[in-house]
Amino acid sequence: GLEPSPEDYGLVLNICTVMKMSMVTPLLNEMEERGIPKSLSVFDTLIKVCVADYDWESALDFVREMADNRIEYDHKVAQKLIYVFGVSKKLELALEVVAECVRVGQDTTAVYREAIRMCAKNKNSEEAVRLLHSAMGKNVQDLSLFGEAMHACIETQDWTTCLTLHQQVERIEDNLRSDNKSFEIPFSMRTYPLAVVAMSHLDMHVDAVALYKKMDTCKFIFTMKNGEVATTLITAIAIERALTSAMEIKDYQSARRIQERSMSILRDSNNPYKHHMDFMGGQRWSKTLKKVAHTKLPLDLPSLSP
Repeated sequence: GLEPSPEDYGLVLNICTVMKMSMVTPLLNEMEERGIPKSLSVFDTLIKVCVADYDWESALDFVREMADNRIEYDHKVAQKLIYVFGVSKKLELALEVVAECVRVGQDTTAVYREAIRMCAKNKNSEEAVRLLHSAMGKNVQDLSLFGEAMHACIETQDWTTCLTLHQQVERIEDNLRSDNKSFEIPFSMRTYPLAVVAMSHLDMHVDAVALYKKMDTCKFIFTMKNGEVATTLITAIAIERALTSAMEIKDYQSARRIQERSMSILRDSNNPYKHHMDFMGGQRWSKTLKKVAHTKLPLDLPSLSP
């Protein structure tokens, strides 16, 4: 005799997530007959069911229905959807969610970041750069989005665009400096490793070694604030590419310094990356640095001054 609430339906629908969309339809019909509105938890579950069922079209229909009904369609829900579609290799659906966010004024920095990351995961640097420019056009002040887009370029081996983005960051920073705005770590430092990789692949070996040295002298390698695995792994790859470039131009003195740096990172017990060793990029990170450390250099090198 009691009138069931949307949450009651949400619970039953949640049980259905282990089942199929075919079981959900009768419940939805019943909700409609009784005039019970779909709440956020109902939509959340429906989208989960669709994803489990690989029913992408229905999932997107529910996304749009949520937005149309203004059901707390906020950036947090959107981020989750972008991630789900992105890892399911349905990037075009993730991008539709971004479009919905723009439409309802929920296109926050976090939404752009998640979407650009998913572009990298789906090896689509063109969309990543387009999203970056949309975000900058909305006056999003977060320069770290450039780093995310550069990652996407590295995934697709679009070295030229990667380098162009790095140069844009440097120009933005120069303007900030001339406006006397103080900012803690120049952001371009965080794009250095990505730029080193791009330069090396573009045969700009002298530039790659020079930028690596700049990155090394600012103790970048040890003081990265956000210990993200992607960033630490890209740092290791940058060290490896810097060594490759140094060998290309027969700059064996720099090559030896790069080797010594990679050995000291591997030895350093206070290294903030040590706890990344066992998961995700950890093994590849240490393997890359060990490869650098064990590269054979010509034997008759002059000894290095300290």
